[in-house]
Amino acid sequence: MSTVAKKKPRVRRLAPEGIHAARCIRVIDLGTQRGEWKGKKKISQRVILVWELPQCQTVFNEEHGEEPFVVSRWYNNSLHEKSDLFRDLVSWIGRGFTREAEFELGTLLGKPCLLNIVHEESVKYPGEKTDRVIGVNPIPKGMAVPEQILPSLHYKIEDGFNDVFESLPEGLQETIMRAEELKVTPDEKITERNVRQATTNAQQPRPHPPVGINESSSDDDNGQLEDEVNTQAQLATGANDEPEW
Repeated sequence: MSTVAKKKPRVRRLAPEGIHAARCIRVIDLGTQRGEWKGKKKISQRVILVWELPQCQTVFNEEHGEEPFVVSRWYNNSLHEKSDLFRDLVSWIGRGFTREAEFELGTLLGKPCLLNIVHEESVKYPGEKTDRVIGVNPIPKGMAVPEQILPSLHYKIEDGFNDVFESLPEGLQETIMRAEELKVTPDEKITERNVRQATTNAQQPRPHPPVGINESSSDDDNGQLEDEVNTQAQLATGANDEPEW
């Protein structure tokens, strides 16, 4: 008799396709990341925008009951006129913001919009589907959007290993640790974290961990994050399929 080890299939529920009312609930700064796109090395500043779909809910965890689907998109943190971030911001909030040299992405938290979501073949996981945000538009005049359900979260790379960082899925933490601004090894991060936690109240309740960040998506291509952080049930992370370098 043989003993066969089998790979456990990934279980991931995709946000429904179509146009959905949404609210921005998280802005996650990944700092300056090194990567490769189409055989060329590239360095770019990266950021993730995350939205909840308050009118589209299901039970991901019996303990929490119904929760909204969460989708996200990875961007190059650039307001260049050809960047995906610039395009989506212009579509979402209008060209008025372009009068300023900089734009504080944290002001997007809680802001409603309409998202266009499609299902596409996953590049990272052949044979599987992924949900991808392909359009961000303003809410039509007179249209009501439900109040935000999940808590807001804003991580800035200059904040280092704070409580917000600790609440992120492990896959995102590892990505952030590779940022040029931090450039630490996992052992260094653990040492720093232990020192900091020694001075805080260990009984302080932990924040509800973020869920539903999809595979990464950005300016040059669109994708989503690693397996363990890519599913709602496992605190997924990202927005479209492969790293957008």
